[in-house]
Amino acid sequence: MDTLVALGTGVAWLYSMSVNLWPQWFPMEARHLYYEASAMIIGLINLGHMLEARARQRSSKALEKLLDLTPPTARLVTDEGEKNVPLADVQPGMLLRLTTGDRVPVDGEITQGEAWLDEAMLTGEPIPQQKGEGDSVHAGTVVQDGSVLFRASAVGSHTTLSRIIRMVRQAQSSKPEIGQLADKISAVFVPVVVVIALISAAIWYFFGPAPQIVYTLVIATTVLIIACPCALGLATPMSIISGVGRAAEFGVLVRDADALQRASTLDTVVFDKTGTLTEGKPQVVAVKTFADVDEAQALRLAAALEQGSSHPLARAILDKAGDMQLPQVNGFRTLRGLGVSGEAEGHAVLLGNQALFK
Repeated sequence: MDTLVALGTGVAWLYSMSVNLWPQWFPMEARHLYYEASAMIIGLINLGHMLEARARQRSSKALEKLLDLTPPTARLVTDEGEKNVPLADVQPGMLLRLTTGDRVPVDGEITQGEAWLDEAMLTGEPIPQQKGEGDSVHAGTVVQDGSVLFRASAVGSHTTLSRIIRMVRQAQSSKPEIGQLADKISAVFVPVVVVIALISAAIWYFFGPAPQIVYTLVIATTVLIIACPCALGLATPMSIISGVGRAAEFGVLVRDADALQRASTLDTVVFDKTGTLTEGKPQVVAVKTFADVDEAQALRLAAALEQGSSHPLARAILDKAGDMQLPQVNGFRTLRGLGVSGEAEGHAVLLGNQALFK
């Protein structure tokens, strides 16, 4: 593409310069200047490149959001105590601490404690996962509840998050089949167009009307410029860059440009991950009781207890309770990995998973 544009505008510019410098060589009717044509054509091409650069810039913001998922510091645990250190200073094998609300700085393995981690940015699973000794944690995930010690295993460009970012960048720079086909065609297309331009120029020079040199230049330049596949050369990379970047903003990772192109032909999609098709916001759909317990009363007690919990399901129960008047809770306790307990309106209330009631 650039070869054809350079040849066309270059010939027009050189001709105009020749007319300015040596006007005596040209008859009066052949003294035409084409500076504005060369400038306009190059300007339009640069406009296309500017639009492509803007698309790249918008896409890079999606990657910046992924990079922002890692904190700038980590809490290092040593024999002398705990201290915050820059993320760049963290090395594999270091012992780090995580508490509620922390974002995991590097990949590692838990050595002590239990916590609930929000891994939606990696797995798409909206419900935080319980992690304990021996379980892996990944950079960018968030501790919803709990406190753990973990040993760093992968840092910097070796973390799972970094690999995701690298994959998105590779996808943005890759070419789909249509782009690869265009490259193959251009290897033959450009020489053929140059030959056609020369033949056209020769025909107009020997058989065209006077002044022949003017018509020869205009025809040769026109063939070179018109044959330039600017739309294909700009539209293909822009669509890939914009599509991959936009998908990354919504948590969809595209492995390569060819996969993105093939996605347009899909007629069936099979999902094998719980929560993939949800909004990631759990809701209470029904309240069932036994032993003649009033459903509204059970919901009130459960919501009152969940006011002190940071578990994501607590928000769903509170939303279900709505504007109910909730009683005061005494003796609230968090039972790690099980649930919560407390006293309300003279009742001892337990709220948790099946393991709590075994």
